[in-house]
Amino acid sequence: MERAGTGRRRLPVLHGPGVVLGAVFAVLLAAGVGVPLAAGRARPGGVGPAIDETDPVAAAALRRLEGLSVPELPPAAPASPMTSRATSPAAAPTADVRAPRPRPSAALAPAPPPPTGEAAPASDSERAFARQFPAQASARQDPADPASSSWAVLIGINAYQGVRNTVTSYQDAAALRDVLVEAGWRADHILLLGDEMATHDGIVQSLEWLARKTDGRSTVVVSFSGHVRQQRGDPDGDGEDLDEALWTHDDRYLWDSDFSRLLNAVEARRMWVTIQGCEAAGFDDAGVQRPGRVFTYSSREDQKSFEDPEAGFSVQGHYLIVEGLRGGWGDADSDARVSVQEAFAWSAPRASQRTAGRQTPVLVDGLGAPFHLRIGEAGGG
Repeated sequence: MERAGTGRRRLPVLHGPGVVLGAVFAVLLAAGVGVPLAAGRARPGGVGPAIDETDPVAAAALRRLEGLSVPELPPAAPASPMTSRATSPAAAPTADVRAPRPRPSAALAPAPPPPTGEAAPASDSERAFARQFPAQASARQDPADPASSSWAVLIGINAYQGVRNTVTSYQDAAALRDVLVEAGWRADHILLLGDEMATHDGIVQSLEWLARKTDGRSTVVVSFSGHVRQQRGDPDGDGEDLDEALWTHDDRYLWDSDFSRLLNAVEARRMWVTIQGCEAAGFDDAGVQRPGRVFTYSSREDQKSFEDPEAGFSVQGHYLIVEGLRGGWGDADSDARVSVQEAFAWSAPRASQRTAGRQTPVLVDGLGAPFHLRIGEAGGG
């Protein structure tokens, strides 16, 4: 998502229930104008109604709701969109991510000594990571434990410094964490970064953690939901005139070339990378495409992405993660399990219709086989 005027757009805002939208909905209802149902109201086999952009009042409301950067206002007193802050609820591994949760804590705990046979952290960066995430720092792969070969870094940023907040990004990440835990993934092999933890350096250290832990047997999931920065002029020196960057909590940019470099250091038999943000498919650079990797992007490089505060997730996050994967509605072949590709096939047309065609999700499949997430299943983690 970008700054005002260029940022990732909100249909209804992409992350978390928003008071601003509630007020807009109330105005529309009072005026007798129809408002699109929340994505969560869609039924299996159907899609939510699209916005009638021929109606001038509805179209004006859409413009105000566009951009994944519209902040959620505190419920108490009215505040300016430029000064309000959204909070990121923290989620218990198996709890309903739609329920209110406290913000993730940034408290540091001393790291336990490394297990026998495992080297102690060598660099300052590794030591800092071990202090902040002791369980993940000491986690290992064990050939006798199938779940130990599956690893994930899930990033969702609602609160930003220097740019408008999102209101549903963290919920996307927490929902995907719940999907993985319910599929048998080990909690100490999943790193969930929200808000103040999702700084530029924090994200880099997390991807470096993946590179240290994984090998050719591993299954990896990397997810980002939040603002994306798009800029011309080859800001990262990779030879592309148009570049995209993950916009981090501390108002810094992790450019696509650096993101690709960090992903390419991760060894994995299978990898799923999913980005919910504006111009998301701009991260699909040639250098990051490798056999065994599946990428899902919430929009094309020339499109914005949208949030749905009434549903509590981004538009694509809701259809892909909540309905497609966790709800099982993407089970196209009725085999009682849902692959990433099936969930995408469920989500893409619904996200496009939900946003009146302004958001077209993109799939790049280098695996050539169903990417299942449940531990122990064929094609699973």
